[in-house]
Amino acid sequence: MIRRVVRDLKKYNAYCLYAVRATLKSEVAGAYLNWLWWFLDPLLFMLVYTFIVQVVFDKRMPNFHIYVFIGLNVWKMFNGSVMASANLIRSSKGLLSKVYVPKFILLNTKIFVALFKMSVAFLLVFVMCAAFSVRLTWNLLYCLPLFLSLYVVTFGLSSIVLHMGVYFRDLSNIMSVLLRLVYYMSGIFFDIQSGVPQPYSDILLHLNPIAFLIHSLRQAVMYQSAPNLPVLLAWFLVGLALAAAGIRLTYRHENSYVKVV
Repeated sequence: MIRRVVRDLKKYNAYCLYAVRATLKSEVAGAYLNWLWWFLDPLLFMLVYTFIVQVVFDKRMPNFHIYVFIGLNVWKMFNGSVMASANLIRSSKGLLSKVYVPKFILLNTKIFVALFKMSVAFLLVFVMCAAFSVRLTWNLLYCLPLFLSLYVVTFGLSSIVLHMGVYFRDLSNIMSVLLRLVYYMSGIFFDIQSGVPQPYSDILLHLNPIAFLIHSLRQAVMYQSAPNLPVLLAWFLVGLALAAAGIRLTYRHENSYVKVV
């Protein structure tokens, strides 16, 4: 299977890049602010959460706006990719009925679009850090393996959801409810370590990959510290295992997908 995956990656690399560029262009076509919406969307949500937490509930945290902005960017990338995967085969029926494209290539296209927009928005994190005197150190380099692990975990889970979404029409509704639960368990707008009693805080941070990755990115960017490397490696390997299982499922059943949808 590995040889087939590598062969398909090489063969459809140009298509994937073209589809990513076309999707990004179509999203901003006709919009006056164009790509600025990739900054404004998480920025506006950040302002809302900052107002609610620090003004309405009167809970203070230094540089809370940066704290929330990091969490929102990661969540938006993960949530958008997983939700898109639930209906990806059905929404691509017209394409798949005419030409053959490996299903994980279609999924990669969606995830790369989300990763690109998240990376662009993350530039604003560094601008805010500089503006509010948050010291940036070499620990920023940990963002690279953290982003890689985020991609692998997202791809792995999304590939499983992609396969299941072909046979369960209501999967997107189910995933919406489940992801909403994960959202509140990921510490997007609160600190899990101080807001959740032990041992539940450690359980959430170690067994919820999104909570762990958000926490680790905040530690690297805002608090000049390294992530928990054994946990990071563990989730990276889990993501690889999920990705392998998902790709195997799509290869095995892809001939029946068009018939089902």
